[in-house]
Amino acid sequence: MTLVAKDASLLQGRDGSKHYLTGNSVQVGPVRGRDVLFTAPAPGTYLLYDRDYGYLNNGGCGGYAAR
Repeated sequence: MTLVAKDASLLQGRDGSKHYLTGNSVQVGPVRGRDVLFTAPAPGTYLLYDRDYGYLNNGGCGGYAAR
C-alpha cells in the first residue's frame, strides 16, 4: 500500500516532490482521512479490517459504548 494523502492533503514537499509512504498498515483515527493506493499482487479477495479492539470496551454498560 502507498499512503498518498492525509486529511485531504497530498504528502508532498513545497517543491512538489512526493513524500508518499509505503507499508502494510495504515492508522486512521476518528474523524481522520487517508488516501491509500493498494495494488493487489494477484486476483482475489482482500479483506480490510480494524485491529483496534479497544473500542469494544464499554465500561460495563450493555452494548457498545458511544464514542
